[in-house]
Amino acid sequence: MKRTRLKVVAGNVLEHFVSRNSDISGYWAMGVLHRFALNHQVYTVDLDLLNRTIEPAHSQLVSCLDHPRLMFERMVINNGLSMAEVTQALINIEFQVAYDPKLHARSFGYGDPFRCQLVIDDDLGRRRTATIGGRSAAHNPKREHRSTRGDGALKLSLNKLVIDEVSGNSDK
Repeated sequence: MKRTRLKVVAGNVLEHFVSRNSDISGYWAMGVLHRFALNHQVYTVDLDLLNRTIEPAHSQLVSCLDHPRLMFERMVINNGLSMAEVTQALINIEFQVAYDPKLHARSFGYGDPFRCQLVIDDDLGRRRTATIGGRSAAHNPKREHRSTRGDGALKLSLNKLVIDEVSGNSDK
């Protein structure tokens, strides 16, 4: 019975993950990941919360998993479950998707539609998913204001990441 709460956990983690309060180095996480996807000429980015990996791989963005992973673990435990009962927790983000009124009717702002889904598999082989949509534009530091709550070391990494990828020296 408790494992059914994983769907609620998935929805709550996603709501926070796509919100403007979720940032990488002080910039909106979805915009930074959108820029990352465009620079790698892909439309999908996968974030594996349990294994701390990103696909396509990039060593400097792995730290963006820390906050959603911590939130996910805390919510699992607060719902009376154990992390041992979770076998997969994968966030899949698709950029430049077709407009879907069910997902995007309440989205505001500028940019292209995106779809974000969190898939959670449990130790009994059951899958729970939550999906949310929104709009995002690729990260552009000239157009955006940086939040002051970002981590200093991550700021340096993100600046290097943006500079390296613009110049074509990305870490793949």
